Order: sequence, then structure tokens, then C-alpha cells
Amino acid sequence: MLVLELDSKIVGYATFDSDWLGCTFLKLVVIDLKFRRQGMASRLIHHIEANHCPSGKLFSSTEADNEPSIRTHLQHGFQESGWLDNLPQPHREIFYYKQTFAQ
Repeated sequence: MLVLELDSKIVGYATFDSDWLGCTFLKLVVIDLKFRRQGMASRLIHHIEANHCPSGKLFSSTEADNEPSIRTHLQHGFQESGWLDNLPQPHREIFYYKQTFAQ
């Protein structure tokens, strides 16, 4: 887990797995409502890319109806990689991929 603090206050966090099938999987990014749209998610994502992505491959996912998450993925250079149906949720899960550095 990566925690983002401003003035000793937690304003966001990200969870990830750096050994997901030999790659890094960004599981969750949460930003306090008062601090959204101020680059906080970008700070967390960039830190994970630079420090916790040894394979150079970063994956993530979101439900197909989560427009804010889809926008965030695309704004950070992720590409759609596939999807998974039949999960215990109402919408399919879209998977995203980003190469963080040239191999």
C-alpha cells in the first residue's frame, strides 16, 4: 500500500501487487473527495510506475460502468487489454495495460 499525505493528513492511497504473474497490478486508487482533480492520483500512479514496476508492465482493471476510473486509466496512458465476464458484479471487468519503460 502506498499512502499520500499532505500536511500530515492522509489524502489518498493506492494498493498494488508487484508480483502479479510477473508484472505489477494496480488494484485500487482512492483520493479524498476534497483533493480530487488536483493530480493526487497521478502522484500515486507515477510513484508506483517508477518504484514498484520492475517488469515494466503495469496492469489494472475497473468495472465497465466506472467512467471516472476509465478516464483516469486512459489519461495515464493505459490501453484496454481485455475484459472478464461472469464475475459476481453487474458489469464486466475491463483490464488495462501500460508499459512503464522500454524493455
